[in-house]
Amino acid sequence: MKNDPKKKSGTIFGSVVGDFLKLNVPLRPPRVSRVRRTSLPTSARMIPYLKPPVVLRAADDILKVWQANPDFRLKDLTLAQLEQEERRLAEVLRKVEEHELSLVALFNERADLALKLHKDLIRVRSGIRGYFGENSSEYEQAGGTRTVERKRSGPKIKKPTAPA
Repeated sequence: MKNDPKKKSGTIFGSVVGDFLKLNVPLRPPRVSRVRRTSLPTSARMIPYLKPPVVLRAADDILKVWQANPDFRLKDLTLAQLEQEERRLAEVLRKVEEHELSLVALFNERADLALKLHKDLIRVRSGIRGYFGENSSEYEQAGGTRTVERKRSGPKIKKPTAPA
């Protein structure tokens, strides 16, 4: 075991790693890839690395080159078609941005309302506890935990250690 390449001698971690290798225990758990499911059909999902603003900037650069060299041709695509596609993407991006801005206001309003309602619910639950009592079924129905059902914390019992 002296010349084992997997074990680094002279380090604290070398002996630990060597012990794990002897036991055939992996040093870290294997990665499990999760499959993300979505309700959208495959054609409607975007390619994960494709970002529309980046594509729009790239289209703008390519259009400048193509406009400067009008003799450049492609079999299935014309300069006018590419310009039209760029305009359509820019319009859709503008609409998406407008909707995102309006949604931000709605998200903020939702958060504020939820916080206010949460604080009110805490006050009401506390009032129910005071009015009906901590062990009442009404308090439990309101979402509280009855005192008799709470886990009691008592003195911790020390387990006797076995002699080595």
